[in-house]
Parts: sequence; structure tokens; C-alpha cells
Amino acid sequence: MEYSQAHFLVFADKYRFNDFYPYLLPKTCDDDEVFDTSFLRSILPDDRPPIRIDAQCVRSASFWSYGIRTVERSNQFFVTIPNDSAIKNHIGDAIYRRIMRAHANKEKFRIHILLALLPGFSNANTIQAVLHFIMRSINKGEMSLYQRLKQNGVSNPEDYITFYGMRNWDILMGSLVTEIIYVHSKLMIVDDRMCICGSTNINDRSLQGSRDSEICLVVNDIEMIDSYLNGRIKNEDESNLDDPCSDEFYQYFRRIAQQNTEIYEEVFNSLLTNQVRRFIDVEAYEKRSKLKETDPKKAYDKCKKIQGFIVEFPIEYLADDIIMPKWNTSEGCFLLLLYNHTMTYFPLYKEKLFPSIHFIFCFTGIVPVLLWTYSKEN
Repeated sequence: MEYSQAHFLVFADKYRFNDFYPYLLPKTCDDDEVFDTSFLRSILPDDRPPIRIDAQCVRSASFWSYGIRTVERSNQFFVTIPNDSAIKNHIGDAIYRRIMRAHANKEKFRIHILLALLPGFSNANTIQAVLHFIMRSINKGEMSLYQRLKQNGVSNPEDYITFYGMRNWDILMGSLVTEIIYVHSKLMIVDDRMCICGSTNINDRSLQGSRDSEICLVVNDIEMIDSYLNGRIKNEDESNLDDPCSDEFYQYFRRIAQQNTEIYEEVFNSLLTNQVRRFIDVEAYEKRSKLKETDPKKAYDKCKKIQGFIVEFPIEYLADDIIMPKWNTSEGCFLLLLYNHTMTYFPLYKEKLFPSIHFIFCFTGIVPVLLWTYSKEN
């Protein structure tokens, strides 16, 4: 795959109009080879009954992702802000409208979103930049999902939508340790009936349709069995934890996530956490005594009470501070450039920066970008 991508990049740049150099084409094969099911039969048990489904392969690709302009940046997070000059996808707006409809009709509707607790970058400024967009999408600022819902009558958005992460613990060299489980899957399950699984993230790179190449599989169950929906089966009033929409399951799921989160914070002082609302509080939080050091036996007993891997996503982390990297970093300069024409870099920065200074920052940030682009083209 990497060789093919390199070939297309060089081909598009140098030999696009030269017929002597061919395109790379996939290997040809006959229909018998394509539809050979002997391998599947060798790994599936004989007593497994067949199940019928509807399946569709969905793909997006464009000139951009085929190498005429190649830029790569990992951003597998919840980034969707309506009415924003920089963010174009409408996932957040669709979620907002669906929750408002459920609220108006007084119907039960639940969304569970599982994210990585910490962006997977080694550079602190890049982590801050990604967190800035994630928090703005969820809870920070008047155009975030939670704030829009609250402004329009949904006093507690978590009755409809909640965000989670994953974490685990173990004993290493005689000491308790913890680490996040980095969520990298791109999976959506709807009503235990429809599933979308593939490479698409909730961000503009995946959802614009003209940037990254993406492929997803849409699977829809068409053979049904009796099961619980909203705590009921065949109109019988009998709750069941198999139903993710019921109040019983919803509260149970949230309670487990909350209990696990509290244990990790008490035993390990784990970050990120809702207990830290400003940057100046991070150091004090990390320096406070950890139960794993003051009372290892009690800490171990606490960890044994952790159920599964689920924890709460800290949507209040740095809620009272500016998450953005400083303007004199490359990440900060990039975001100044991104928001320059609308002056929506961040409300607290807007109060501190005069427009003329703001322009100077943007100009000094774009010069190296222009020089780099010129050198590449020549």
C-alpha cells in the first residue's frame, strides 16, 4: 500500500501527462476466485446457522487524497462545531437536532460516545490544539453541543448524550500502574440493528468527502429475534440491562463509569480530570498524595473494585482556562491563521489582542508556510 501511494504521488507530480508510464492497477482474477468460500467454511463451525444481512461498502476519495497535494495529520477525535468558519462537517448539528426532537416529543434517546482520553501526540502544543477543538465541540463555548442544548431548554444534556474513555490498571514491578486505552476504532452501532465500521473519523478530514480517502462498511440486520427495547419485550414491563436505551441500563452504565473514574483519580491522580479546571491547578493535582503510595494495600483493594475499562470523559477539564497553545508556537500560529478572517480565535484572546497585533502574528506565521510551499514547487 505504501509503495502504491508513493507511486501515485510521483506519477501525479511528474508523469501525469506521459503515456509511457502506466497507472498501477489491481490484480485481475476470475469470478470463481472472487466467490470462493472454502476458506470461510474452514474457519467457521459447521453448526453455525447462516444469517442474512444487508451490507454496503462506502468509499470517498478525490484528487487531494491521491497525492496532488499530500498532507497527513492524525486527528481521530470528536471535532464538529456548527456555524464555524473552520469546521465544515455537520455531525454536531445533526446530533443537536435529533436530541431536540427527542426532548420536544418526550421520548427516550441515548447516545454513548467513546473517545481517546488524551490525543495521541508527543508534542504538548499539538495536544492542546486538538483538545481545544474537542472541548469546543462538546462543552466549551456557546456553539458547543452541550451549551446549545442548554440554551434551548435541555437543562441536562447528559440525559441524552454522554462521553466516555477507557483506562486499565495492573501491577508492574511490584507497583500499581495505570494507562489509558487509546480508542482508535471508527465504529457506530444504531439500535443494535445497523453498524457502520471503517476508517472515517468525526472530523473534516474524513467527512468533507474531498480530502482523506475513506472506506466504511454499512451492515444492517434484516433477520430479527425477540429482544428488549426500552426495557420491554412483547409489551411486558420487565427491565433488562441488555437494552441500552432503558433508564436502568443508562444509569448503571454511567454509575460504573463514575465509580471507575473516582478510583483512578484517588489511587493514581490520573489525568485528564474534571478536578483540574485551570492550568495552574495541574501541578498541585499531580503533587497531591496518591493512595498507591500512601497505602498500597488499600489502593489495590480499590482497584479490584474497578469494573471493565470504561471511565468518564473529562468534559470540564480546563473549563476555566484557555486550552489553545500560545500564539508564538507553530500550532498557535496555525490556528491564528485559521481564524484570522473571522477573529474567532478564542474569546479570551480576542479581548487581549488588538487587531493590528493579531494581523502581525498571522503574517509572521504565514511567511514560513509560503516559503516552504514555494521551495517545494520549484
